[in-house]
Amino acid sequence: MSKLLSMMMAKGSGGVEFKTSIYTTGNAYINTHLANIDGYIIDVEVLDYPTSSGSTSNYVVGALTGSGESRIGNEINITYHPSFNSIFVCNYFNNSYANVVNYVSLNTKPQTVSLQCLNITTATPSELDVFVFAGNVNGSAMYFCNVIKIKNLQLFSGNTKVADLKPAIVNGESGMYDTVGQQFCGNANSVGSLVCE
Repeated sequence: MSKLLSMMMAKGSGGVEFKTSIYTTGNAYINTHLANIDGYIIDVEVLDYPTSSGSTSNYVVGALTGSGESRIGNEINITYHPSFNSIFVCNYFNNSYANVVNYVSLNTKPQTVSLQCLNITTATPSELDVFVFAGNVNGSAMYFCNVIKIKNLQLFSGNTKVADLKPAIVNGESGMYDTVGQQFCGNANSVGSLVCE
């Protein structure tokens, strides 16, 4: 079943089964079809840390345009580095490099984390759609994240809440249902799976 058909069938219907959390396997991710996002409220359970011989980041949600110090947009990611504690961070960019505006140290795993990043005046949001469980980097899904469970995700444009995404199953398909826009978002990739529980 197409994602568009899933959205149409879910909209305004009683066929939405809300669940507690959602996680991914493989390179599954969600396209929210929402751009110019500059604020987030998120509740996640961190299951593990990204591992690498060097530093590694997995994008939980985000959209970025450009590269290096000319990059704009924002992201929430999980970062691992051998020289400091793994941290859950929210980075905003405004024609400069990584401005960390909020983070939570990850001292144990699993660990439930709530993070708010709102009304950040230095943020220049990307005009690209925000992805979940990956970053939308210049139109491509990258840095897939399968070390977390998302319990709730709210997206803001300025002071306006434009989406409230909750784990849900619609017509047998796992994804996230936006109770603001009344739309269902399923797996945007042809590989991997979204799993609600």
